[in-house]
Parts: sequence; structure tokens; C-alpha cells
Amino acid sequence: MKRVLALAVLVLIAFAPTMEGDSNGMANDDSGCTCHGEESASNDVTVTITGLPDVYNGSESYELTINLTGGPEASGVNSGGFNLHADGGEFVSLDDHTRVIDAPNKGIEMTHTLEGNDVREWTVQWNAPLDDTDDITFKVYGNAVNGDGLNSAEDLWSSQEITGEGLNSDGGPIIDF
Repeated sequence: MKRVLALAVLVLIAFAPTMEGDSNGMANDDSGCTCHGEESASNDVTVTITGLPDVYNGSESYELTINLTGGPEASGVNSGGFNLHADGGEFVSLDDHTRVIDAPNKGIEMTHTLEGNDVREWTVQWNAPLDDTDDITFKVYGNAVNGDGLNSAEDLWSSQEITGEGLNSDGGPIIDF
């Protein structure tokens, strides 16, 4: 009888659905973090990018920090995530909390990793393109979640868009996604 019960428990565990969703980041999505909470951005959570200059120099590297504030209390387990797009340059991951994503026809893209979804601040490197005659648009999405692995009303997301002007830009049209 004990063997049958043990076998039944093992079978249930093996076929139980996971509750983590895509804890390894999201890619190629311009609709926001709709897998968490509301379908539209919340004013109760803020995502910011710091370290981006108003005017960038061609081929220079910049350390950017993505920070997420507000939303449910961070538990340290499955607390948040981000997705960052740029229409020029190159992203470099600086630690095991972030990863570069192949984003065909969308410019460049980064997101958090499985380890990176336990925090609400990430540091990445952006290498500006050699040609600094274009303006570069950055769009970041951030989600603050309660760590239960479910899509709940407590999970909130926000976005921010910033444009950096190239040193030799003519101030003309901004490249957009």
C-alpha cells in the first residue's frame, strides 16, 4: 500500500503544472507585461533607466540601470522582471541576471534571466553604434510581481520610453520600432 501511495505522489508531482510562467524573461513583445496583472500599465509601479546620456558618442559604452519601484512587496523570489528594446547599438549582459535576446527586425533587446527575476534592479551595458548621426529610442517594460507565480491583480507593470540623441544627429526624425 505504501508503494502504491508513493508512486501516486510521484506521478502527481511529475505532471503538476509549473507556476513560474516565463521566469526567464519575455521577448519580442510591444504590448507590455500583460501576463502579469492588468492589460494596461499601472501608475502604482515605475520602471526607470538611468545612465543613458542625453547625447551619446559613437562607439562609446554606457552602463545602464533598470530599476523597478512600487507594486507588491518584493519577496526576493520571483519579484520582478524587465524587457528593454533599443533601435541601435549593442547590449552586453554584465552578470547572470540579464541576457541578450535575438530580436530580428526589432533592433536590440535584453531581458532578465531566471536568477534575475528575484530582484528589481538590473545593470546592463549599452555600446553605442559607430554612427552617431541617428537618435536612438529605448523602451523598457518592467513588472513587479508578488512571487506566487500566478497572474493576479497584485502584479503590476509599467513602461518608459527615452530617446538619446546622437552627437552628430541633425535633430531630424527619430528612428522608431
